Amino acid sequence: SRSTSRKTKQAALRQPSVLQSSTFNGFKKKLGNSGIGFITFHYSVDGVTVEIQKYAKALQGLIPGLPIHFIAGDFLPEAERFIDTSITRHTIKEISGFDNWKLYEPFFTTKMERGSDEYNKLIKLFWKDTCGIVEKLGSYIEEKNIKLLYLVNVCSNPGNVSLSLAAALLSEYLRI
Repeated sequence: SRSTSRKTKQAALRQPSVLQSSTFNGFKKKLGNSGIGFITFHYSVDGVTVEIQKYAKALQGLIPGLPIHFIAGDFLPEAERFIDTSITRHTIKEISGFDNWKLYEPFFTTKMERGSDEYNKLIKLFWKDTCGIVEKLGSYIEEKNIKLLYLVNVCSNPGNVSLSLAAALLSEYLRI
């Protein structure tokens, strides 16, 4: 019936595009025609970089030829020995974390009251920063046909709240 068909189409529109395949092989095929982006604040000699590299290698083993993108605010020189040469690196300075994020100090050290001038100014700066990240990160995601984002510490650590919101907005808008 038309009603059932319309409901099915509406449900498909709400479902993330990368998950529209109900089988693992369908999922692999969809990802094989696109790419995966691993996003974190920076790559260095640390557990995060080592673990992300393991995940990337495992995914390349499951889906040979899968484009992998490491995206961060910074790639420290010492990380080079941990990152495979087949992985594309992309730097967006605005997604740096903690002391390297321009709003970290105002967010976590400035005492303010709700509705104060400082509070309202921070909200505007936060939104502007978020929109800037959405524009830069979103452009890269679209340009490279990335269909899956793997966020590492982005939402679990308050190192860059603008990046957390930007990732949520992008995943909804781009249906990834």
